[in-house]
Amino acid sequence: MPSEFALVAANELSIPFQRLSSFSRLVRTTAWVLRFARWCRKQRSEIERYGLTASECEAVENLLVRQAQLESFPDEMRSAEYGKDVASSSEIRGLAPYVDEHGVLRVYGRVDAALCMPYSARRPVILSHKHSLTELVVRQFHAQMKHQNVDATIAQIRTRFWVTKMRRVLKEVISSCNECKLQRTRPMPPIMGPLPEDRLEAGGWPFKYTGLDYFGPLLVTVSRHREKRWVALFTCLTTRAIHLELAHDLSTDSCIIAIRNFVCRRGPVHRLRSDNGKNFVGADREAK
Repeated sequence: MPSEFALVAANELSIPFQRLSSFSRLVRTTAWVLRFARWCRKQRSEIERYGLTASECEAVENLLVRQAQLESFPDEMRSAEYGKDVASSSEIRGLAPYVDEHGVLRVYGRVDAALCMPYSARRPVILSHKHSLTELVVRQFHAQMKHQNVDATIAQIRTRFWVTKMRRVLKEVISSCNECKLQRTRPMPPIMGPLPEDRLEAGGWPFKYTGLDYFGPLLVTVSRHREKRWVALFTCLTTRAIHLELAHDLSTDSCIIAIRNFVCRRGPVHRLRSDNGKNFVGADREAK
């Protein structure tokens, strides 16, 4: 048993899996706590003068995984340590679990006996879907995979961990992910207001009910120089036909002239609708 496990067993260190927000933060926090405990025992090395080492993080990860496995699979861990088959009622019996040299429960593989094989390339570590550490692991892989689909994330997780009922755990993580919620949201169209009676008139003449607005300015050539001009857009609220009139500027007088030209060409207007532009308000005041 590694020294880290002996230290935990001697001091009865409780690991708060559910109190940290990510698996990497849990690993680093636990590693600093274990280093502080070694320093208190005068067990200090030269490489510990700087940041955490890869071997420390790997040992802490084994510690966390073993603690989670002891809480989730106590009978299976005991059977695997004594070289016995797990019970037929166990949910991981089909994985043929075994305990490696670090005391971690893994899925059986035919190449695990190769001593020259890197530790990171070993068969996946078994985790229960009920343990809080599993959610931290799945959440970290979900973020590393940039919130991709379920199958791609599961394939990446299984390179290191074998989680029971993994698809269910991953869907729960995705459903609680704020970034995924933003990606899945769809804008709600606003409820449109009721149409005015002007839009529903069926037996009137064209431009009986008319809307008026301006667009521009447009550059036009006058003699040898260019000047700005605006265009008054008249639209029939019933047939949606349009009529254009040139406006010299945005003054009230130009607006009145454009309206007069329009009426002379298209006939009388029963109601003229527009916004509260100064030229429109001025024209309405002059008409009254």
